[in-house]
Amino acid sequence: MGDKEFLASTDEWFLPCNLYTAPDGTLWMVDMYFGLLQHKAYMTSYPRKQYLSRGLDKPKPSTGRIYRIRYSSNKPSTVPGLEGMEPGRLVEFLSHINRTIRDTAQRLIVESGDISIENELVKLAADISKPLGQIHALWALEGLGRFPAAAFHPAIKSQNDAVVNTALDVMALARTNDEGISKILKAAPMKPSNMHTLVRAMATNGLADQALDIILKNSEVKYINEAFISGLGSDAKAFQQKHGKLANKALENILASAAKTAKTKTAVDGAHLKSEALASFKRGKESYITKAACFGCHGGNGAGLPNLGPPLAPSEWVAGDPERLAKLMLVGMTGPVTVNGTKYTPAAVMPGIKHNPALKDQDVADVMTYIRNAWGNKAEPVSASLVKKTRAATKDRSTPYQEKDLRP
Repeated sequence: MGDKEFLASTDEWFLPCNLYTAPDGTLWMVDMYFGLLQHKAYMTSYPRKQYLSRGLDKPKPSTGRIYRIRYSSNKPSTVPGLEGMEPGRLVEFLSHINRTIRDTAQRLIVESGDISIENELVKLAADISKPLGQIHALWALEGLGRFPAAAFHPAIKSQNDAVVNTALDVMALARTNDEGISKILKAAPMKPSNMHTLVRAMATNGLADQALDIILKNSEVKYINEAFISGLGSDAKAFQQKHGKLANKALENILASAAKTAKTKTAVDGAHLKSEALASFKRGKESYITKAACFGCHGGNGAGLPNLGPPLAPSEWVAGDPERLAKLMLVGMTGPVTVNGTKYTPAAVMPGIKHNPALKDQDVADVMTYIRNAWGNKAEPVSASLVKKTRAATKDRSTPYQEKDLRP
């Protein structure tokens, strides 16, 4: 066909607004099917008369449709049945030619929480012959909360800029002082195509001084200061206090602004816990990401996610009465809910976990102990017996709690 149009319409309601690659290789086109091309408040007088006279400003009952388009000489591809497939088998589909297949495989791997396939993902992330597979493998590892240095070392040396930047973006999200990651970042090749992601990753992984050297030598690069500040996050204030005045005045100004709003970094290691409580904390940390999958709505750092889940730190719901926390975790809760003086209205109901066969009383207690002692929280650990008692007390309740049900 070459570079020429293959679709046109004389229907003035025709309004294509998006294109997607279908799993079978065909093209899905979303037609908004609406007569108005722009907001009517900004319409000039002549087209406004035309729109109003033909009713183009009002939707039709049949508004909206999806077209499936394919090249007549080609048959649609066979769609692999990914749903229900073992996570280990899904890894090969991260390199599939069809992006929808790749995205679906990545999503299912992350949703499975199966960290036993880490080595398979690391192997794919290191396979320079499959750049698309490398990218999806790296993001799958991030989704599972895994940041092995072995996955980043080959990717960072790739000749494919997208692979290099993906590796840097994922390392930036690790926010760790891991020696292996630090070594990789220090040796990472610096090019115009990856300079922003490199300084951001350095700033998040304890190499802010090295990132500063790069910035001072490349101060003319647009938005490099912003990339650095984004990486510093809660460390902005400490960095400002350490360095004071900078040779780069623009960076000094933006750093001062960031330092004013930077939140104090909080501990996440549960170091104050001992023996069995510490073991429970460590088990809960893993279950938070895997079996319980709390991170999907509350984030890996417990800060919450917009429209999904409120923050877990600071939170009176988490660090307060453990029996109340057990109730809402087992049965579920619906918003709105006030946390630490701020009202949150999540779009969806928080589902209860009492019917999840993978989560026994001890598993729930472990997750509770973890969130009650992570991100600056410091509360008593929770026993499996308390969860068992609460489970029995709430066995007949089928509807999620509301805030009024649990507030004293």
